[in-house]
Amino acid sequence: MTQKSSVEIKQKSHIKGWVTNIIPEDWCGELEVLRYTWFQQDKGEFWIEIMTRFHLLTMFKACLQIKVENKWLFKRKQG
Repeated sequence: MTQKSSVEIKQKSHIKGWVTNIIPEDWCGELEVLRYTWFQQDKGEFWIEIMTRFHLLTMFKACLQIKVENKWLFKRKQG
């Protein structure tokens, strides 16, 4: 395999799309670091995409759960 430059790996590990508007910025940053590590380890791009989507779904579920629990606690305190 060819050695990839650090800049190329950083560009590939960047996350784009609508999901970055929903998930907190620090969570996206952690996922980008994880992707960067995978690219450095020469994992396959298909594997990286599958694992990225898996982690994004997990983060999205956690984000929704936090929002629902916060609303539930707010309503509980109100009434």
